[in-house]
Amino acid sequence: MSQLLPGSIVGIIGGDEQVASVAIAARKMGYVVYSYHQSNEAAISMAEYEIVSSYDDRASLLGFAEKVDTLLLMTNLVSVDTLVALSSKTRYYQSLELAEISQNRTVEKLFLEEHAINVAPYGIVTHIGELPTLLESIGLPAFLESNQVNSRYEEPIELYDQDIDERVLGKSKKGQVC
Repeated sequence: MSQLLPGSIVGIIGGDEQVASVAIAARKMGYVVYSYHQSNEAAISMAEYEIVSSYDDRASLLGFAEKVDTLLLMTNLVSVDTLVALSSKTRYYQSLELAEISQNRTVEKLFLEEHAINVAPYGIVTHIGELPTLLESIGLPAFLESNQVNSRYEEPIELYDQDIDERVLGKSKKGQVC
């Protein structure tokens, strides 16, 4: 592929402080910055063009990709299937394999362990009844979170001193856990 010269349009998907810093740096280097983010994320004031839509809106993302010379993904909330489709519309230099790893917490932990990077003790719970046994194995404090990354704002449930009944079972009755 040819070089990405100043004046080219860099499309940034994502919305947080880190994205704003990247947008500022891209502008300083002479690039035009377009932004795509969800409505619950901050707008990038440095962007010349902005689309506010869901990361699940494949048609909107594809339309965005057609407007830019290259894409920079700054969120792990866009599905890998959509990333493959986006890469057929414009330049996309980031690793699809790493995007896939970052979207699945179990695969992410296994990847880190495989590369000799220490991770905190963890386990997989498929049913709420498995939780007490797992907590005996890994110890407390512990964090309970879903395997798939669904939201930047998804809060893990913090567990201390065997407070499972109060913190977890109450949420599971409301359908918020597992």
